[in-house]
Amino acid sequence: MTAGHSIMGLSIGVLVLPRRWPVGAKAALLGTFAILGNVPDIPVYLMNGIYDISHSVFINGGAMLLAVLGLWAWGRARRAIGGWPVVIGALAAWGSHLLLDSIYNSGLGVQIFWPVSDRASLVLTLPWFSRVQFPWTEHTAENLRTYAVETLFYGGVLAGCIWIRRRRQTA
Repeated sequence: MTAGHSIMGLSIGVLVLPRRWPVGAKAALLGTFAILGNVPDIPVYLMNGIYDISHSVFINGGAMLLAVLGLWAWGRARRAIGGWPVVIGALAAWGSHLLLDSIYNSGLGVQIFWPVSDRASLVLTLPWFSRVQFPWTEHTAENLRTYAVETLFYGGVLAGCIWIRRRRQTA
């Protein structure tokens, strides 16, 4: 799991976290949001080489739709996890992965419309981001720099989300 995806998922979780939950439940939910930010990469880690499939808006959208339909049908589960705000936040954390992958400076972007089009890519390059080099767990100087930049940038996003949450709670 990359730092940026995990911190972005966590940031979104901070915004939708139910107020009156026990600390342990809040920690579990925030951990789940950090994982949700990485969902499209899970098949890549498990079965190297299916990046285009696992990063398709159609594949992810279909899986998200199934999850929402399941939670809609099973209202008790939906209420147990915090209701629709948490569900929508979870979808945003999951979907944020595709947007974040499009900003890395490889210039390749994400073939977001696979299988409809394998030529159209979402490319929103930001020059200070670079891709983690394979293998992801190798602590090369480039990988460590990439993780540091992600942590600083998305750490700022997380700090902003915490600030927004605190402002809403005091208002």
